[in-house]
Amino acid sequence: MRIAQVTPFYPPVVGGVESAVENISTLLVKRGHDVDVYTSSPNGSRSEEVVNGVNVRRFPMLLEIGTFAKFWPTFLQAMRRQRYDVIHTHVYRHPHSTMVGVYSRLAGTKAVISTHGPFHPRDVWGRLSYLVRIHDLVLGRTLNLFEKVFALGEIERRILENMHIEKEKIEVMPNGVGSEHLQVYDPKPFLKEQGIEGSYLCYLGRIHPTKGIEFLLRSFAKVGAVTDHSSLLIAGSGDRDYLEKLKLVAYELGLKNRVKFLGYLEEEQKMRLLEGCSGLVLPSMYEPYGIVLLEAMAHGKPVIVTPGGADLVSQNYNGLLVRYGDEEGMARHLSTLLTEHDKAVELGRNGRVLANERVWERIVTRLERVYLEICN
Repeated sequence: MRIAQVTPFYPPVVGGVESAVENISTLLVKRGHDVDVYTSSPNGSRSEEVVNGVNVRRFPMLLEIGTFAKFWPTFLQAMRRQRYDVIHTHVYRHPHSTMVGVYSRLAGTKAVISTHGPFHPRDVWGRLSYLVRIHDLVLGRTLNLFEKVFALGEIERRILENMHIEKEKIEVMPNGVGSEHLQVYDPKPFLKEQGIEGSYLCYLGRIHPTKGIEFLLRSFAKVGAVTDHSSLLIAGSGDRDYLEKLKLVAYELGLKNRVKFLGYLEEEQKMRLLEGCSGLVLPSMYEPYGIVLLEAMAHGKPVIVTPGGADLVSQNYNGLLVRYGDEEGMARHLSTLLTEHDKAVELGRNGRVLANERVWERIVTRLERVYLEICN
């Protein structure tokens, strides 16, 4: 099949959606399909290159408002000159996805969309929340233009149904995890390089106020004396001003010697960090999926997470859930992972079962089947 993937960004831009589209595209090429990726250009110029067999076409972004209004319309002119069996667009509320939906109907081309869980609470959107509501009221039903609307989980499926999207079009299609995370990595060289000793918990993700890292720091400060020799490692890049604030908060809480900010990590470094940790913590205000949760589970590690939209974690089965802002509850869960070894091992073992079910090879097999069904 000839398949087009349309996404706001693509590697080398780092992010969950970017990683998902890269994995899908690369695996489809390995299965003999012809895949073109249409995406915006990080440097503002149009370009084309072949990456791992995938033809990546980048187009200049003409307008960007907040996190969801990214406008790079010239991709459609290039797409109209091609013939595709399926167009798969990614991320609901972005203009390119609405454009793909309308174009697919006019051109008679099959199209599907992965929404990627943009259904955040209003306080996460801040001043843009009213624009989000207007968008959903006016343009939400344009999702019915697509042959299939992929939800990350059952929670998201129910949200889409409440938006009056046709039920038969909605299908749960979760993001996956790379099979490389199921391999065993020796963490010792990385930990020695970073000067890390003893047990530790980690946060791995973007440095941004919505990710709840300050909430995590304040909770970690409440953990009892039995864990005084344990540390908290914060890995990731992002908002530099917020990072400086976090360092100040850690200092003021007396955590200077127990919290370490590692910055951006390469993939192999991430895997060694996860392999050696006592657990991963994702304390976001709202987390629609969190591929890093699956990555930690693939390494057999327990996770602590605030409730989100993807149904990944079941309380006391493969992880621990805590309400955002509940510092006492978070502190108890942190202590559990650091002191109750048998329970932590059991949580990690159950998580690995889920991760094994969601390796990208299995997800792409399901996706390929849907593509074939709608084409036939």
